[in-house]
Amino acid sequence: MAELLTNIVKGVSRAGTNSSGKLWLVAKTVLLVLLSSILYNQVLAYEAQIGELHTILAGQYAILGLFVVALMMLANWILECAKWRHLLKHIVKVDASQAMKSILSGVSVALVTPGRVGEYGGRLLGIPANGRTKALLANGVGSIAQNICNIGIGIIGVVGYSALYLNMNQSSVVASIGIAGLVLSVMIFVYYNLQVVVTALTAMGDGKWLRKLTDHASFVQSYSSRDLSYVLLLSLCRYMVYACQYVILIILCGVTTDPLAAFLGVAVVFFVQSGIPLPPMLSVLARGEMAIWIWSVFSTKVVSILAATFLLWSINLVIPALIGAIVIWLADLRPST
Repeated sequence: MAELLTNIVKGVSRAGTNSSGKLWLVAKTVLLVLLSSILYNQVLAYEAQIGELHTILAGQYAILGLFVVALMMLANWILECAKWRHLLKHIVKVDASQAMKSILSGVSVALVTPGRVGEYGGRLLGIPANGRTKALLANGVGSIAQNICNIGIGIIGVVGYSALYLNMNQSSVVASIGIAGLVLSVMIFVYYNLQVVVTALTAMGDGKWLRKLTDHASFVQSYSSRDLSYVLLLSLCRYMVYACQYVILIILCGVTTDPLAAFLGVAVVFFVQSGIPLPPMLSVLARGEMAIWIWSVFSTKVVSILAATFLLWSINLVIPALIGAIVIWLADLRPST
């Protein structure tokens, strides 16, 4: 599926003017069909939870809570827009509207590809050809920053969750902290020393593709420590917004009334989730099963746990993905030459 979309985008970018328009129409149609199919199957998988939402969300603050979560979704993508514009500042100047269209397009394509890898390609729509490779690498820098937050806070979550709610022996906890801490240290080192990655790629060989990549990759050295710290701060803010959304939904759905327990559980979910790329048909189901396992120490309300997971997925990914699909269909975002 991911390969099909990649080949379509490549074909569009290499085709002539007339054929480009036809291939772009095919690409948009394929995207809409795949997105519709995935959303339909996910809704069917959560049909029971959807049918019980009116019962699950019976509290007097349910509507207010959902409204706050929806507002936080807007804050989440505004933060990502600011991050994306900052990452692109050495490549191409984009205004907030262009950046948001790029982000929403990426979300739409991401939802139909395993591990959301399609987000990289989706964000390149509308980026000039001479800046596409650099924009791809810039998005990689942003992904490293976001994963540093996922892993860093995830370590805290795993330690707190294990210490308070699981009977893990001390040696296992220490070993887990050591491994996760080592991975986090390497990621932070790489993040603030991106030139090391460029040097390593250069030393790997002189293949045409690799040489082209390293030629473009040298631009990452233009990011100062201040730039990288700003991107990391925005990533941290995004993480906290996303985590707070999940905590609110967990409490609204009656899984637990303890905010600390909810936050630790959310941190563990994000930590595990960040290291497991999943096909789009299984992503929400897998997240639901993971959530059931993690929150089983607090609650036996499986339907409520799955409902909270489904609501988070719908608000943060489905709504933006649908908007992104509309943007791709209506706006002239075909890859420019």
